[in-house]
Amino acid sequence: MTLAAALGQYARDVGGEQKGAAQLVARVNTYLAEANLASLRAIPVVSEIERVQIIASGGSPTAGRSDLFCIEELDPKDARALRPSLERERQRRLARRPNTQELRAELANRALASITPFDLQRVKTAMAKDHYASATIRQEFALLSADERGRLLVELARSRTTCLLPWLVFAIETTMRKSEILRDLLWSQINFEARTARLHDSKGGPRDVPLTQAALDALEELPRGQAWERVFPISAAALAKAWKRACERAGVENLHIHDLRHTGATIHARAFKGDIFLLRKVTGHKTIAQLARYVNYDMSDVLETFDAADARAAAKSRPQSYSGPPKLLGRPLSWPQPCRRRAAAHRGRA
Repeated sequence: MTLAAALGQYARDVGGEQKGAAQLVARVNTYLAEANLASLRAIPVVSEIERVQIIASGGSPTAGRSDLFCIEELDPKDARALRPSLERERQRRLARRPNTQELRAELANRALASITPFDLQRVKTAMAKDHYASATIRQEFALLSADERGRLLVELARSRTTCLLPWLVFAIETTMRKSEILRDLLWSQINFEARTARLHDSKGGPRDVPLTQAALDALEELPRGQAWERVFPISAAALAKAWKRACERAGVENLHIHDLRHTGATIHARAFKGDIFLLRKVTGHKTIAQLARYVNYDMSDVLETFDAADARAAAKSRPQSYSGPPKLLGRPLSWPQPCRRRAAAHRGRA
């Protein structure tokens, strides 16, 4: 499922119960248009005519007002073309915001599972360059990250400590321990060409940590220091305080910094299709038993595997001219639910 399709489904599922349904649909439609998908519209359950009739009969002006909306697809036949003058004005306004439009077009057609926290930061940066109002940027950011993980990303991005969001991305992508990132990692240990971070004093001994493109992008967000300087110049105490404050503002409970190591390991395990030998190269665990505590599959992972197997079996039974079943698409990355329970039981061991 692409980001645009997922946003459309999100609007259909929850938009009808929001007071700002019309504004939500308008923002979603910008992504639907970039993906050539049908636009949506929000129709009040109580129409304006019915509301006027209630008021005319002596009712309160707010008695007939409904906060419920019906979200439906807009039939292309019902879409009215803008007058040439309005269309020119619309195109002129879009041309003043090229960074945002280009990024929306890119993300709208990306698979939802491939959207990273850094992509959300890119949206924020692009909209700021295009001089969007702060409130508009926050609304767009919240739309692209409507779940618990997204709310936390928003709060970290709003923090005055600018390295917090890059730190979060780097921590998840590398699965490194807090002490390895904050205390041990210097700029001299980052090899951008080889895409590795060298740890000299890791718990399991010296090792090289492979860096994903998202991890490299997070490093690019930081001011480049001298070779002997720390990559993330923040103390453990300051990080813990900022993390607690962001979680409280985002309404996230019982999520600890070390849980990010579980989150990253689970995300990579899904990407590696359960290849534990590749995964051990990322996490640095010496035994499979140690690694198993950090990979937290849930029932949806099992069902996705079933569906993929069924799709392959169906494809083999089709005639050769059959193009095959739709590609099994990923789902949005989120905090694996068992992570917190298992992380709590094993916190302190790694």
